[in-house]
Amino acid sequence: MRNELQRQLVEQYPDIFEMVGSDPRDSAMAWGIECGDGWFDILDHLCHSITHTVRTIDRLYPEYKFRVKAVQVKEKYGTLRFYVDFHYDENINEEQMKRLTSYMDRISGAISLAESMTARTCEDCGARATMNPDEPFPIVLCRACETTRYDARWQTL
Repeated sequence: MRNELQRQLVEQYPDIFEMVGSDPRDSAMAWGIECGDGWFDILDHLCHSITHTVRTIDRLYPEYKFRVKAVQVKEKYGTLRFYVDFHYDENINEEQMKRLTSYMDRISGAISLAESMTARTCEDCGARATMNPDEPFPIVLCRACETTRYDARWQTL
């Protein structure tokens, strides 16, 4: 992802992307968001949803001290992978943990939905697209971006 788009996400969602640019020994987020610009809107909507859920928990149960941190965001096998860690007060009781688990499941569901949306969204431009089975590695590109990549590849030979 271009630096300017990554910067927008980091500035908009600093809690989620706290580890971007950190030491590689501490987090895979040291390498930033490793996917194409075309998935920016999907990531933005996902992070908005996560932030909304975290704020709801904070408002209702501030004692949980709940946070979500991205530990790796990348393309793998043609689709988005958005890995997170959930942080919360370890002293919560069993009933509180049940309640919190339902919110974590909601966040996990939002992540799964975003990941599945990338299977039909061009990684380069964000247009509707399909997985290209002819590439050596799976990739989701629209026809125009597929042609551009193909032409660029031949120009380098």
